[in-house]
Amino acid sequence: MSNELPKNAAREVSIDRLRGLCIFIMVGSVLLGMFGDTFMAIGGLFQHGDKGWQVVPGNANFVNGGYSGIAFADVFAPLFIFVIGLTYCDSFRSRSQKFGAKKAYFQMAVRYLALIGFGAAVDGCEMLLDVFDGKWAEMPAGDRVFSVAAIALLLTLILLGISLFVKNDKFKRVASATFRYTTAVIGVFTLIVAIASLGERIGAAFGTNTLYEGSVFGGNVWDTLPNIGLAGLLALPFASFDKWGRLTVVAVGWTALTILYQFNGFAIGEWMLEGGIVGGIGWCGILLMGSVLRDFKRDGNKAWFWAMSGGMIIVSVILITLCGFVASKRGGTPVYCMFCTGVGGLLWGVIALLDNWQPKFAFFRWWGGSCFLTYVLTLVFGFAMEAAMGNGTPVWLALIIGVAWYAVMSVMNWLLARFDKHIRM
Repeated sequence: MSNELPKNAAREVSIDRLRGLCIFIMVGSVLLGMFGDTFMAIGGLFQHGDKGWQVVPGNANFVNGGYSGIAFADVFAPLFIFVIGLTYCDSFRSRSQKFGAKKAYFQMAVRYLALIGFGAAVDGCEMLLDVFDGKWAEMPAGDRVFSVAAIALLLTLILLGISLFVKNDKFKRVASATFRYTTAVIGVFTLIVAIASLGERIGAAFGTNTLYEGSVFGGNVWDTLPNIGLAGLLALPFASFDKWGRLTVVAVGWTALTILYQFNGFAIGEWMLEGGIVGGIGWCGILLMGSVLRDFKRDGNKAWFWAMSGGMIIVSVILITLCGFVASKRGGTPVYCMFCTGVGGLLWGVIALLDNWQPKFAFFRWWGGSCFLTYVLTLVFGFAMEAAMGNGTPVWLALIIGVAWYAVMSVMNWLLARFDKHIRM
């Protein structure tokens, strides 16, 4: 184990480009999903599971009437977690050298708790409709937590917005800290609710093959941002391990999760979108494997890098297609995570071949600078458009709206890059 930052840990152009490419595609998936009825001919491009265009076909009805297979749209969220893994350990080592190990752990824990909390609070905004309709007494405890979280998020965002127009630096710091720690606290409550809700289902399913249909805690608010946050949080205890230590952790975690899923335990992870707490073990493995592959590549072990990246794809495809292993984005199953990690490694390796080519028009590097802001604004835009346009938007109008939004985001990211501003959680 070592907390020293490698001497050649300079920022790699390829990582910025891959990050920008991932968020560019994720924005496209949100826009396509927003106009799903309009683009039915290519609907499989943005559909998950058995409804999407299959990259790795699996087996239908493998367990509880589910589907095992990897669709095209299933690949890109894991790629973003893989990109985070490429700089994860360097970020920890840099903070540790600057502030000490304890503060480094604390800062990164707050950051990833804040991602969980922010994502849950954004989804909780939908629950405010029930609150305003006077249904508070009928809402599950978890839904109440998330509706209150949504209100807290809105208030801190207003404070943060005001700070942009105030010249007082102390006020800016207070507003920023308020936002960060409020969302982190929401993240803690989100984890508590998710664990309690998972416990309900495990208890109800004990000795049976069915899941509990009702829930005191609710707790179904769990998608991309909470998933990223949980992956970063679970990986934190291993941030100081060397690459072989992290590789061992991933192997043990993925093996244990595979055994659980293969022996009728898949319903435990599958019930919550993206796998929730249980699926987080798979997603954490993607992040840690990103850090492992970067170390191999940076240490000059390029043969290991290419062999591991390609090998994970080959092994996962064999396990899925020939051995019937469960592959699902919803549960964050290990063979699915292994396949996506291998794709991420090969894609990054190819992009890295262009590191010496640095044109002034650095499109994907611009897009990679403020991914969090770009993604959140796109989600808000998507919700607003769905509410305003409804279904059946003409193709020509949907194309204009989509192209216009891409143009707006491109200009925003270009301006932020030009003035060296990066909006992160």
